[in-house]
Amino acid sequence: YHNAKYHGNVEQQEPRGLGLLLDHHYMLAISRWEHTKACGATTVLFPDGTLFQGQLQDSLPEGLCTYFAKTGLVIYAIFSREGDILVAINSIQDSSIHFVKINRAVFQILMRETDENRLLTEYRKE
Repeated sequence: YHNAKYHGNVEQQEPRGLGLLLDHHYMLAISRWEHTKACGATTVLFPDGTLFQGQLQDSLPEGLCTYFAKTGLVIYAIFSREGDILVAINSIQDSSIHFVKINRAVFQILMRETDENRLLTEYRKE
């Protein structure tokens, strides 16, 4: 992230270990950092009030992840680098839960591993 402020452990002038990252849009990320990338258990509060909690690997969701929208919508997703992605959406309008299975190949086409599609891109000090 450009124009982001990092507070936490630093090794060789790079974020390493537990730390907080606040960008110029007021997105706040609490994570463990390795090689300037968020990894492991991570919490991200986005400027619109959306909250992400889950595991990251190379700044991409991995395993069980939860998104809490400001509107009350809750999305649970199980991300796998090898298999299909399972998603459960809790709808507050009709108190129902919808389940979706996303094919891994389709997901990879939709989410090419580019910086703009990553949840947290590499931290870059300018």
